[in-house]
Amino acid sequence: MCHITGNSVGVQAMENVWKDLSYAWRMLVKSPGFAIVAVLVLGLAIGANTSIFSLFNGVIWRPLPVKDPQQLLVIGAKRGSLGFTIPLSYPDFQDYRQLKAVFSDMCGYVPSPVNLQAEGRLEVAPSPPTKAGSLAKMR
Repeated sequence: MCHITGNSVGVQAMENVWKDLSYAWRMLVKSPGFAIVAVLVLGLAIGANTSIFSLFNGVIWRPLPVKDPQQLLVIGAKRGSLGFTIPLSYPDFQDYRQLKAVFSDMCGYVPSPVNLQAEGRLEVAPSPPTKAGSLAKMR
């Protein structure tokens, strides 16, 4: 009758892992070209994965640096049968702004780039909010 205890199963598993690692090392030493390619491919894959995660973390997953970011809204208007959203006109923006019971405050912007010049350099940047002080209230 065979009796297996918890310790002997753990020891057996560690012996198998050690045997697998030593076999893998012997195979990599036998073919150094394959080992170099494998290490380079793994390094590139890890680097690509890290950069993509950093991009998603910074752009999508990290919450906005404002108080109660879940309460921020972007309001637009649906026009026509295509169903895509376009920016509000200024009169529509003023009408929504009058709804104090619904919105505590509103901030508008023109969704077109503006040219900024600083220190002799010209750069294109998104347009800033049109109502001064609204973004400061969110912090």
